[in-house]
Amino acid sequence: MKKGFFLTVSFFLFFSAIVNGQCDNVDITSISDDFENSGPVIGNGTASCDELVVVLSCAQELANINAFNSIFKDIGVVNGNWEATFSASEIVSKKCGCGDNMIMLAFCKGDQTCPATVKKFKLCGEDECPEINITPSPISCADKNADGDFAVDFTINASGGLFTGLYNVTFGDGTNQVIPSTTTNPLTITHTYSCPNSNQTYFVSILAVGCESDINHTSNDTVPISFPDCGCPDMSDISSTVSSDNGCEVDFDVEVNGCLPMDMQYIWNFGDGTTEFSTTSNYTYTYAQNGTYDVSVCITGFGSSCCVDTTVDITNCSTGGGDDDDDDEDDDNCFFCFCVDFWCCIAYILFIIAFFTLLSSLAYALCNGGTAAWVVFGVSLAAILVLVPILIWVCDLDFCQLLISFATVGTINWAIVCGTNIIIPVTCKTWLCSQHSIGILGIQVSGFLIVNLVLWLLALLFCVT
Repeated sequence: MKKGFFLTVSFFLFFSAIVNGQCDNVDITSISDDFENSGPVIGNGTASCDELVVVLSCAQELANINAFNSIFKDIGVVNGNWEATFSASEIVSKKCGCGDNMIMLAFCKGDQTCPATVKKFKLCGEDECPEINITPSPISCADKNADGDFAVDFTINASGGLFTGLYNVTFGDGTNQVIPSTTTNPLTITHTYSCPNSNQTYFVSILAVGCESDINHTSNDTVPISFPDCGCPDMSDISSTVSSDNGCEVDFDVEVNGCLPMDMQYIWNFGDGTTEFSTTSNYTYTYAQNGTYDVSVCITGFGSSCCVDTTVDITNCSTGGGDDDDDDEDDDNCFFCFCVDFWCCIAYILFIIAFFTLLSSLAYALCNGGTAAWVVFGVSLAAILVLVPILIWVCDLDFCQLLISFATVGTINWAIVCGTNIIIPVTCKTWLCSQHSIGILGIQVSGFLIVNLVLWLLALLFCVT
């Protein structure tokens, strides 16, 4: 420290002094800078003395020159010319680097009376940042760890040798790393990608900051990287737990060893025509009725091979919203729930057609007579007698639903038969379409309407209670 302090004081006094009298002439003609290519810095000039002291410093200011940031050389003068060479390793040893404001000064050795010649310059040039590039190491499935993460090595190289600014590396996965100045070139860093997606390209960029007097002057490079498809993660069988409170509700869960990329999902197929998506490996699903269901779950992005399946039996479903084939009263709030069975839907449609035909053929037979109309009436009646038990005992159609169906079809049929001449002439007054007086009120209504009113009253009675 004493030596550094002495040099600082003596140089400051010496360089700032201007004295009278005869001084040896020292001039710095040129400075060549090849430091960015790991080459030397060379100073040239002229001098009238025989020996010089030439100093190269990154102190930036004369007052800050000391032995820790400066290189001192004794240089001989030949025929009035001199040349001083400072190697890249010497410059680096003083922690100087590209972008630093440098000072070169020269003075005759032993001359304590005359000022030194000073010249300032920027190491590695005035206007150019070093060209940098970043190169990723090859990526294979062998680099994938048990958690599904990949560790990737990147090599950073700055042309011109060492770079004393900052590197800011952005890895394309939302993270970055700031690397301070280093004495290593090229430089290798490692970054771990958490669950990278093999269907995605990650763009890695590097920014060199602080390589000029303007700190915003930068140099950059960008490279794309992608990750291999290493196949499906290990998936366990699907576990299923039926709720003890609600026999229709099932908790499904599948165990996945590893991880999923953030944009991938689970596709659940519950075996009843329902498909759902989730971002977690568990799902709670409520079935509409009892039955045996084939359940599967697949992970998107891996293909059909990334699936597991199981079978679940629902035997105690009582949501009140579906046909559970157990002859209880849980279907009252769902009129067409029996239609989950295709053949029950067909039977119900045939029943509606048969009842409409029954009423129409009866009206026609009463009006016009004829054997054919009575035959159609008989066939329709037989069909109804067959279909009604099927709908009640096989398809769980209850008595309320049956009465509503009778009343609805009867009302439509009455409007067509008695209000138009599509089936029978309007002039034909059968009992069904003739007006009849009801009790002491003397209200005149048709026989058909009386039948329909009775059906609706029965439906109201059974369905409300």
